[in-house]
Amino acid sequence: MADAVFGAAGEIWAIVVERFHLNPLLGVGYGAYWIGPVPQSPSYEFIWRMGGFYPGSAHNGYLDVANDLGWTGLVCLIGYIVVHLRQSLRAFVADRAQGALFLALFIQQAIVNLSESHWFSVLSLQFMLMTLATMALARLLLELKLRARFGQPLRQPRPAAALGAVPATLAVTADGGRG
Repeated sequence: MADAVFGAAGEIWAIVVERFHLNPLLGVGYGAYWIGPVPQSPSYEFIWRMGGFYPGSAHNGYLDVANDLGWTGLVCLIGYIVVHLRQSLRAFVADRAQGALFLALFIQQAIVNLSESHWFSVLSLQFMLMTLATMALARLLLELKLRARFGQPLRQPRPAAALGAVPATLAVTADGGRG
């Protein structure tokens, strides 16, 4: 069924799911499955099952996490997703622009991982972007917590010059003279 709907990706997913069932709790180990098309690799079966084709990943970040780290890793990933969403929504309430950015980055990453594997791909720009966004989100929430604790306003009023006001020495009055 999966092959009819998804083509080669469906076949790749079927093989990875079969492999996942051999080590469901802890998986095969982080980075231990896709080590290359060499006979010692557990992913070498793709070479003969798919007629010489070696995909290099499951083309699904969630399946790769489940295969590498088992149910344990998948539950941790789901926990990260839930916490990140909750914190992004909390940031959205306090600072709409930053909260929207964190939510948009997360939604993009969650969708991309349906067809590619970037959750733990440390060489991927998407992984680095999500890591930096997670740290920035934590920093924003810590700042908001500290401001609330010490009674400071959530947003500091900006000086007039920062809002685009022209300094009085450069202002021109309605009659053309300098103010």
